[in-house]
Amino acid sequence: MLNDLKDIAREYSEKQSMQDAPGTAHLNKYIFLFAFLAAFTILCRVIIGDFPFNAFLGALFCSVGCLTLTVSLKIQLNKSESSEFKFKPSRILADFFIVSVLLIFISISFLG
Repeated sequence: MLNDLKDIAREYSEKQSMQDAPGTAHLNKYIFLFAFLAAFTILCRVIIGDFPFNAFLGALFCSVGCLTLTVSLKIQLNKSESSEFKFKPSRILADFFIVSVLLIFISISFLG
């Protein structure tokens, strides 16, 4: 069972590395991190409860928002999608960082 999971993960990573642009390889790990954080936040809510509900909402909003922004960044930096997005990569990264900081400030404001 464990060997099958390793084989699946290896095949997936090989296929992704062939399709992705060279500079976007670490974005997959970043996307997985935020998906894990969102799942962990929901798991903690189920196990512990949601007494400070605004803290739960802030954490979930931040992790899902960062996940969405990172997927959008990866799509925009992907070379096969370059016909739709005609921005320079430096502009795309600047937009990503500005919106990420704004998202973090909004999540902090949920905390009260």
